[in-house]
Amino acid sequence: MEAAWAAVCTLWSLGYSAAIFGGLACSLYGIERPPQDADILVLPGYMWYAPDPESLKRALVSMDPVHFYARASKNPGATYRVLYYRRPEPGGFTCKVDILLPGILHLPALAPAQIIWIEGLPVIPFALLLLQKLQAYDDHQRSLERHHFVRWEKDKADIDELLGIQARVREVMDERPWADRGLFSDEFMALSARRVEDYATRYECRAQWRDLGFAV
Repeated sequence: MEAAWAAVCTLWSLGYSAAIFGGLACSLYGIERPPQDADILVLPGYMWYAPDPESLKRALVSMDPVHFYARASKNPGATYRVLYYRRPEPGGFTCKVDILLPGILHLPALAPAQIIWIEGLPVIPFALLLLQKLQAYDDHQRSLERHHFVRWEKDKADIDELLGIQARVREVMDERPWADRGLFSDEFMALSARRVEDYATRYECRAQWRDLGFAV
């Protein structure tokens, strides 16, 4: 959480708001698996122009070079750099920080009122996180690259734990937010409906997803 907090605060100072998604968001909502990195969705703040991920990484490093640094990707032919947060003191640690913008992975441009605050950190809504995790599970299941494919079991464990957080699940059951096109695009919901059907059929959990408002 230290890496995410540092990134969010630095982005605020640059004029951008942000929300956490991915494994760290799952952890903040209450699942047990410790996150391996910090995934940050950068949102328009008072800046009038749209940034790109690489310029944001450079800005974070420039603003706080003690804690942030970037390295070239290990992927052959990649032009992007990988951002890291470090605590340089003895006994410190290093954490990868992924910077994404709305539109990537069907992530929406959240309004301030849509951001959920947990332990002082901004997080994407629970319903959105659940479908994002389902998307990750599906993508990893279908990947031909072993280092991606093997991650599907962790994704499934995350989904099952999220579905076990009764208070949050009850909120989704009451709100049925799936028609909110500010959160879920038509394309994302069409893909999600197919993913829910596949998941619910494979793991015999149709009732859980039906209670959330899906026709399975």
